This record gives sequence, structure tokens and C-alpha cells, in this order.
Amino acid sequence: MLSDPFRFPIRSLSSVFSPVGTLPDKLLVGITRLRAAATPDDVILSSPETTTARHLEKLGFSPSIVERFLRPFLAGIFFDPALDTSSRLFELVFKRLALGDNALPEAGIGAIAAQLADRLPAGSVRLNARVAAIDPSSGVTLDTGETVSGKLGVIVAVEQPEAEKLLPQLPARPKNKKAAERSTVCLYFSADRAAVQEPVLLLNGSGKGIVNNMFFATNVAPSSNGNIFCHKTRLTGRRAAEALAKDGGLSQSLS
Repeated sequence: MLSDPFRFPIRSLSSVFSPVGTLPDKLLVGITRLRAAATPDDVILSSPETTTARHLEKLGFSPSIVERFLRPFLAGIFFDPALDTSSRLFELVFKRLALGDNALPEAGIGAIAAQLADRLPAGSVRLNARVAAIDPSSGVTLDTGETVSGKLGVIVAVEQPEAEKLLPQLPARPKNKKAAERSTVCLYFSADRAAVQEPVLLLNGSGKGIVNNMFFATNVAPSSNGNIFCHKTRLTGRRAAEALAKDGGLSQSLS
């Protein structure tokens, strides 16, 4: 188990003897954390850019800690096991992780949406309003025929395939490996008991299997009915869902 020495100094003593990474690796994680936390965002965004994989290599991390910890950990954030993600984004995320806390709402993740909605004027939240077309000059047209517009514009937050349908004038994506979709399949299970009792993230550092990471959400925020809930993440989208359906006996519809 690896722990953050800045938050859990006593527990992190055991990390020194963990077989994941070398002692210099663990010191380097701390140095990288301190440097990222102290660097202004504008400096990070204007720094020389490379891939996260090459950036970690340049920083001096050994293959052991990259493959067994950093790759699965960052892949769960970026949905990018190859770590082709920009080194600038890595530094920004690492900074946020250093300065902030990871948490779950006591009332469940839906409490975040409810809190945001409570601050909006009555009637401003509309559900089941599907976007049919986008016209930069007139606004967004719903499938009901109604047009929605705003002084500053309208944000249509959709996945890339849907964006390409709504905006066919967008440049076509290059058909190469690096341009592949970055997506994830998340599965939630109810269990009789948790495999671990601590509020920890379990990473697949072997590079094998179909699960990238998992955690027991109820170790952080207990459920109202006392059930144990497990969250598992698998990367690469459709192929992952097909593999899960085949190997796990799951029944689901793929579109």
C-alpha cells in the first residue's frame, strides 16, 4: 500500500518498504508534488510540452513505479493507458491532487447535482430535452422544434461521436492510434462484504485483465441501507464493454 506522507505521515512509513517502486521513486513523487503545488497554472500551461509517459521518464521515475502505480492511476483519470496525454495536463492534475482532497458526498454523488440545481432559478433545469441541431447564428434546436439561445451562447456537452453528428462541418478525426476515442466503462456491484476495510483505491499494476482500478465506495460514505458497493473501471470503451459482457456474464445493450 502506498500512502500520501503529507496527509498520512504515520501510515506512509509502510510505503517505504513497499515493493512498488524504489526509495528514490518515492522521494521523487514527493518532490514532484511539492513542485507542482508551487507552480502557477500559467507557468504550467506555457511549459515545454510532451506526452505524460515521456515526462515521467524525464523526471526520472523507474519503470517499476510507472507500470505498477503511475500508469494505472493516471489511466483511470485520463482514460489513456498509453499516457499520450499532454504533460501540461499531468502537471495541472497533479497540482490539484496535491492541493485538494478526494471525497464522496455523505448523501451520495447525486447530492452534487442537487446542490447545483438548488442555486438556480426555478424552472431553469429542463430534463429530457434532446438537442436535434445546432446553428451558430440562431442557437440550439431541440427535438420538439423549440430553439434555445443565450447572450453568451449555449454549451452543448456531448461525447465526440454525437458532436460530429450535430456539427458535420467539424474536421474529421485522423484514423490513427493516437486519435482513438478515450472512454471508460464503469460498473457498480453490491457485495456482502468489502475485500478491504480502508478507504483506498486498488490499482491493477500487472497490465493484465480487464479492470484498471476499483474501490469500495461505502468504505468512504456508508450506504443508507448498509449494503457494500464496489466500483470498477475498465478503459477503452466498446471493446471493454463487450469483454465484460462476455467474461462477466453481463447483459447489456451496445449501440
